[in-house]
Amino acid sequence: MVTFIVMKTMKELTKVSAERLRLSPVDKGTLRALSVVAGAGGLIALVWGGVGVASWFGASAPAVPLAADQPILGPDGELIGAFTGASVVIPNLSTGVRTLFAAGFGVAAFSVAATFLVVSGLFWLLARGGHFHGALTLAASLLGAVLAFGSVIEAGVLGFGSFIAAGQLGAHAPKEIFGSTTLNIGQLVAGLGLLALAYLLSRGEKLERDTVGLI
Repeated sequence: MVTFIVMKTMKELTKVSAERLRLSPVDKGTLRALSVVAGAGGLIALVWGGVGVASWFGASAPAVPLAADQPILGPDGELIGAFTGASVVIPNLSTGVRTLFAAGFGVAAFSVAATFLVVSGLFWLLARGGHFHGALTLAASLLGAVLAFGSVIEAGVLGFGSFIAAGQLGAHAPKEIFGSTTLNIGQLVAGLGLLALAYLLSRGEKLERDTVGLI
């Protein structure tokens, strides 16, 4: 899957369609400017991700996000709220758990960076006169794969790290604090939707070519 995406990306980025977009110099300049802005956003996201990953291996103990189910009672014992999460500082957090949380953070940062960079590539390809249909199909495929797989990998890695961190606390931790995992449903649905859109666009383009050949 990854090999296919990489090969298709290289093919599309080095191809200028015979049916070039007719763009004015102003339109081309605007697309290039948008490409540069989106590319800069991707690079910033990569730097932010690198700093975040490195912070998990610093000298200071990181705050580990865990789930919580601690009710907040009023003066008469009535329920007025509840804690649903907790940030726990574990000085002796193992390197394995640090690696898991760093990996989860890295996947999240990469998803953001990849989104910016794919959009940047789309604008740049269109500015070069690439075929709009093919460029949009490529962008939808890449973004869909990044968002869908990224959400699942992030949830799995962070969840695994959360359960191990809670286990390291052992009996010393309140029973109301425990490990958990959360899947970003919105990101997953968006990724699957983009993959479906890319499939429909590719099938529509093939059908269009076949139809033109019959006329």
